Amino acid sequence: KDRVTQRTNRIRYKLGWPAGIFNRDHWGKPKGMHWHTYERLRQEHDVLKDKILIGLAADLKRLTGRDL
Repeated sequence: KDRVTQRTNRIRYKLGWPAGIFNRDHWGKPKGMHWHTYERLRQEHDVLKDKILIGLAADLKRLTGRDL
């Protein structure tokens, strides 16, 4: 989980977004970044964010014994 979170925050840093998956996403493309690079990083970010959220839901289910 930590590696995925670190990778997500590295991507957010490259994109000029604040760290943390609960901050607003998609602040826009940084000036000077190619559109292809921006789209690739944004898609990777979204996949990693989904993995983190699925992991958090599984942890909560395990701790509480209830589905979310």
